[in-house]
Formats: sequence, C-alpha cells, structure tokens
Amino acid sequence: LEKAISSTKSSGELLSQPKEFTKIGDGCAIVAAWSNGMNVVVLWDGRKHIDINLFALDEDPNLATEFADNFRAVNPNLKNALRDEMPRGYGRVVNFMSDIGDRATPYWAEHVLAA
Repeated sequence: LEKAISSTKSSGELLSQPKEFTKIGDGCAIVAAWSNGMNVVVLWDGRKHIDINLFALDEDPNLATEFADNFRAVNPNLKNALRDEMPRGYGRVVNFMSDIGDRATPYWAEHVLAA
C-alpha cells in the first residue's frame, strides 16, 4: 500500500504514515489521508478478497486507475473484479461535474440558492 500511495500523483501531502488496523477478524484495514481531502481505505479479509475505497474531492478519472495500477504493480496476481464510481451531490440528486457542464449553478440547485 505504501508503494501505491507514494507512486500515485495527488496534489496533497500525505498527512501521516498509513495506519494499519489488524484486530478486526482474520484480515486488516489500512487507512491513509492526504491534505487535499483525498483518502483511501484498503480492507483485506485475510484470504483472497481486497476492497479499496478511494475518495477524492477532485473528479480526476485517472486517479483511481493510477492508484489501482500502482497497487497491482506490487502484486500482479490481483485482478479488478468490480469498480464503482460514485459522485457526490445535493439532496437526492447526484451528478458528476462533467454531467453538469460549464454552468456555474446546476439547474436543479437554482431553487435552493434562490431561497
């Protein structure tokens, strides 16, 4: 994990060394956070399954791919079984910035900002 973190180009500084939690069943959890709000949580079940949850305030589509590639470079036997991308939103509406376009205020937020 440390090699994947150090190889990933993020715009923030790593806040501290990754923190490892080992007293959670057969596996472990590792957490790292950057000064720009990006963080990663890696969960291992102690057997064959690894989950990686990467959060970034910037919507850089290459960031997750770069991190996963760096993580797999350490162990090339790992395969990507599922990848979900979840944008953030307001209320029950969730959009990627690329979906909104160059509008400063999304159409769905105009009534909220006018109130």
